[in-house]
Amino acid sequence: MPIVVRLRPEMFTQPARRARLPATAAFHELVLVGVQHGIPVDGMSRLRQVPAPRRIVVLLVGNVPPIIERALIEELLNDGVIPVVLTGCDPPPADV
Repeated sequence: MPIVVRLRPEMFTQPARRARLPATAAFHELVLVGVQHGIPVDGMSRLRQVPAPRRIVVLLVGNVPPIIERALIEELLNDGVIPVVLTGCDPPPADV
């Protein structure tokens, strides 16, 4: 079962917080969830550098991902990709 991690502002500004992602990604499937308007301009480029050699794929979804997008998230996880799901509303609380 994947771990759902809420993308918080400190994830982009605090190196110690970013450093926890690769350690977690090494042993668990991750789904990163955030609010689209809450991601800094350079946030995604910073995230892409963290879990190397794993890839990150960003998905923009509505407030509740439809079944086809949930299937895509599952497929990405099966391929070893870390999905980043960006929504228009606040995601449920989760943390690394």
